[in-house]
Amino acid sequence: MELKEDAIAALGSAKPAFLEAEGAEQQGAWPNATWMITGSRLPKAPPRLADYGVKERLIARWHEVAQEDAASRAAAGAQPGTGQPVGDFVNAQQRALFSICSSYKDVFLPAREYPQSGDSPDALMDACLLHCLNHVTTAAGRIKKNNDRLKANPDDEVLRDQGFTRPKVLLLLPMRNSALRVVSRLVQLAQKETRADSVQNKQRFLEEFGAEEGDDEPEELDGKRRMQPKPADHKALFDGNCDDHFRMGVKITRGAVRLFSDFFQSDIIVASPLALATKINEASKEGAATVDFLSAIEIAVVERADVLQMQNWIHVKTVFDALNKVPEEQHGVDIMRVREWYLSGWGRFYRQTIVLSSFASAEMNALFNRTCVNHAGKARLRPVYKGVLGQTNAPLRQLFERFEPADAGSDADARFEYFKKTIWLRIRESGSTGQLIFVPSYFDFVRLRNFLKAEAAHFVGLCEYAKHSDVSRGRSHFFHGRRRIMLYTERAHFYNRYRIRGVKDVYFYQLPEHATAYAELLASLTDSAAASGDEFHQATVTALFSRFDTLQLERVVGSGRHRKMLKPGTSTFMFC
Repeated sequence: MELKEDAIAALGSAKPAFLEAEGAEQQGAWPNATWMITGSRLPKAPPRLADYGVKERLIARWHEVAQEDAASRAAAGAQPGTGQPVGDFVNAQQRALFSICSSYKDVFLPAREYPQSGDSPDALMDACLLHCLNHVTTAAGRIKKNNDRLKANPDDEVLRDQGFTRPKVLLLLPMRNSALRVVSRLVQLAQKETRADSVQNKQRFLEEFGAEEGDDEPEELDGKRRMQPKPADHKALFDGNCDDHFRMGVKITRGAVRLFSDFFQSDIIVASPLALATKINEASKEGAATVDFLSAIEIAVVERADVLQMQNWIHVKTVFDALNKVPEEQHGVDIMRVREWYLSGWGRFYRQTIVLSSFASAEMNALFNRTCVNHAGKARLRPVYKGVLGQTNAPLRQLFERFEPADAGSDADARFEYFKKTIWLRIRESGSTGQLIFVPSYFDFVRLRNFLKAEAAHFVGLCEYAKHSDVSRGRSHFFHGRRRIMLYTERAHFYNRYRIRGVKDVYFYQLPEHATAYAELLASLTDSAAASGDEFHQATVTALFSRFDTLQLERVVGSGRHRKMLKPGTSTFMFC
């Protein structure tokens, strides 16, 4: 589809208008969630892959892999599968996602559950990988067909069927362990290993992306080193190699898959945002053309966007800002076969972006709504949340206090002033130990740390950058009351899931992105109260929020309740 300049201008400036989509197959796949799209309706979702134009050899391999998976589960004594199979798909969600991806709309799915095991099947990622493989093989087949035609008829008109460079797919992943799983599955779906060279550089891949020695390190508390149990989802997410700096090219041919191929000779780029952002920044300083391989990306998949946000979302933004730029050099391409929209610098309007996450954030929404400008439109899933207020072992007094910043830019300052004038006075006057202040942002953590130092408060700070020995010492001081206040960041909790003992009151300086963090801190509160023998009803939870915390508030209190709490009027809400 060739776009005109006025259409390009509209795509680049217009705010997307989402409407509830028609499409019974997709809408029924996720309970308590609705697909919203720009446009009138979702595409059809037939149960057979052939109806989507998937290559026959990929369909055959898909069926073989399904049989291999079933045999593996049976051998392990596991359940036959998750959900009811629908034609060629393992469940309705896989069919729904694949059908939407096949329409080449931008897709945002913020309802991706965390696995409970590293070996858990991943139907949604399988759908994305099959879509990417089919796109790559279809494009390669088209180019080969045109090459053969031009060879037979040199005087025929040259068809524009290429980008500036070969790579067409970008897979952004948070850590090497996730890359290990995704690339291994990609290879498995691409072809069967029938020869020793079917997967080239496989051993190097396993060595560089496999588990590192000493990954599991016991925690030290009260002078004793012992393993602290972690939730199953934490173990699955962080099992293996958690390094977040990697990039690798993957070349797909009919006879083999080559890992660690040269980027300019690759079909798929697998990388972490940090590694690509580093390369982009280096190229910018040196004025080199080393990132021109990103100039013709046609599908960008952002896997576990929620984990990427816990790392550093700026790197994701840096990568997307560098996509689909006109390259610095020609890199041997036949300009006569480069598509017109690439020559015009319009590549980003033809790029599909697929974002998978366990929740939506303001940063993800900005990426999806502003940076992603695909002419085919957008589709996003809108979940309905039950909230986590009731996920405690006993009744708790939970107080939510709303403050009113003038605008988004003044939210941080208004929050700090409200904390100083209201919350801090309560903490200081109570004189009680066990006061935990939860802070999602590291910048707010530094601000509060400096404030508490100026107030000569007895506190410890647990953040993502703290040394293991400092964390152990701080937790011990807090538990025994030698430090009555603890500052605790969301990233520290996300990466470590510490069980904080000695908590008597919890103050959420801002609500966490992960609603599970709210529930887990309340569990720490109830566990500490039970262990100490204090009267449980005296424990309190206080949470600050503003109208700019809508997404976090909804996940914590529930979709229906959060709208009432944001209306003008009452600014204090109590839940017991």
